[in-house]
Amino acid sequence: MTRTKLKTDPHAAGFTLIEILVVIVIISLVTGIIIGGAQVIQQNAKESQAHTTLTGLIGNAGQYENLTTKPIEHINSTFFVWNGKLRMNIPGREGDKGLIRGEDVAGEDNGNYTYANGDTNDQYMTRANLYIERFIWAANQVPVIREALPSLGKAFGDADDDGFLDIVDPWGNPVAYASSVSHTNDPDDDFLPVHDSPFFASAGKDQMWGRPRTSGEFTSEAAFTAYRRTDEYKFSQDNLYSFDLGRAAAQRGD
Repeated sequence: MTRTKLKTDPHAAGFTLIEILVVIVIISLVTGIIIGGAQVIQQNAKESQAHTTLTGLIGNAGQYENLTTKPIEHINSTFFVWNGKLRMNIPGREGDKGLIRGEDVAGEDNGNYTYANGDTNDQYMTRANLYIERFIWAANQVPVIREALPSLGKAFGDADDDGFLDIVDPWGNPVAYASSVSHTNDPDDDFLPVHDSPFFASAGKDQMWGRPRTSGEFTSEAAFTAYRRTDEYKFSQDNLYSFDLGRAAAQRGD
């Protein structure tokens, strides 16, 4: 019986090294596109959630003013004597704790605006949390608002576990409350834009506070152009303000 010798064909079915590498590259590209798209969707969802939280808060602020017949600006005034002793407003928590006025919380550098570097940004977050705690404490004294606040969902609670209710944005940082901002009278509020009526704000997805400045604040177009290359400008671009939500929605086409 004759034995037949099998020959191996180098071009027989199978993948070459180059073909395998091409497939790996394609898979990597597709995976990157999918992950990138998922991240964009997630960020858009968080931004939408932040808009909902700010809208809910500004509604609570209007309701507070209507029900108490007091201008809401008094929340940040000496009316409540914030450096005194106040009852904690977390359900089940006992005891009093001073809710400080906080003149020194934001440091000494804000008169000339230090852009949101690490230490300064932490100070801004501390001040934002102090302000929102003041608002929630005052609003919580009105029963109908106290019942409505939990509808803000995960945003509402005691994020820093100090016994006072506060509000955080979807990125886990405190929402700032301002009865009004004028940098002449309130230099420590320089991380927020000038505005003459109450508003709420989020530092946005980069979790850095930055104050958006207009060309009118500069002596020349060249100075404004230089400013737009700074971190201060970069950090301001994703900040969210309740007074600006209508314009933001129009730009998105909502």
